[in-house]
Amino acid sequence: MKEIIDILDRNKTFADSDEKLVNLREGFTALALDYGFHIENIWGGNHKILELKENVTYRLFSSLFHYQLLLKQHYFIEQRIEKRIKNEPERYTTLIYPKKHPDFEYAEKEVSAIFDSIVFHLASIFDYLSILINFCISDKEKTPQWTSISKSARDPQNDLSKRDIAGTIESLNKEFVIRLYDYRSELIHKRSDINEYSFESRIEPGKLLARFICSNKIRRTFKNYGEESKDYTVSHFSVWLIDMTANLIAKILLSLKREIKKDSKFPFHTYKDGTKPFLMYVDPITNVAASPASPHWEKFGKHFNDI
Repeated sequence: MKEIIDILDRNKTFADSDEKLVNLREGFTALALDYGFHIENIWGGNHKILELKENVTYRLFSSLFHYQLLLKQHYFIEQRIEKRIKNEPERYTTLIYPKKHPDFEYAEKEVSAIFDSIVFHLASIFDYLSILINFCISDKEKTPQWTSISKSARDPQNDLSKRDIAGTIESLNKEFVIRLYDYRSELIHKRSDINEYSFESRIEPGKLLARFICSNKIRRTFKNYGEESKDYTVSHFSVWLIDMTANLIAKILLSLKREIKKDSKFPFHTYKDGTKPFLMYVDPITNVAASPASPHWEKFGKHFNDI
């Protein structure tokens, strides 16, 4: 029997992921401020880049929220089955079922349904990212999906392929995004992926630890995840998906930061006649003026400077 790898502390794991995404949101704020400083004055009213920023960060929030639901559901499942074992022990000792115990089968479906939502939200993030990329450096009116923008990045006839960010897009696509899309597509168009359960008795009488093992389909799709000789829980895999997505988003943000700075129109878009406010940051130590994004990039860098 394979060793099962699970997260060690559910609460700490969630808190760590939440902190990471808080810093990632700082990166999105920083990018919007850099765009306003270098490319187009975005102040004095609603601006599309602020809307795009909110779209992506909402999907990040949704992914983490569903991960929190996943962890909570483990507790609910454990408590529900512990109570039934105590009140109806014969339900688990004398009855014989043709395939699997209906209580365990139901628990599998609960966990798999929440996990599917995590996958859908994470995959949709990259579609919103592709719109953001296109807005910052290309046609502001188009709303391409990730598959379209990754194709443009590979096309030598497309202007995007001549940008430095094209290499980042292609690397991320090969490394992770295409696998995430393939898995989501299979869930939508072919069949659901129910994850096998593992209920282990604790030393204390009646205490159970519910663990749900990643399916073979997951392991075949994400071949760079884990070791073949071990089994991994859905909880462990989910936080890996969220962390991977966060790291790849951070790479896109840093690439866009460089592209925006390279295309800078400052100071020719500052509305010197006073018809529109303009923001800038003054370093408290050097007194040198810079983009108002600076302190936000600093917070972002606490987690993502070494990616």
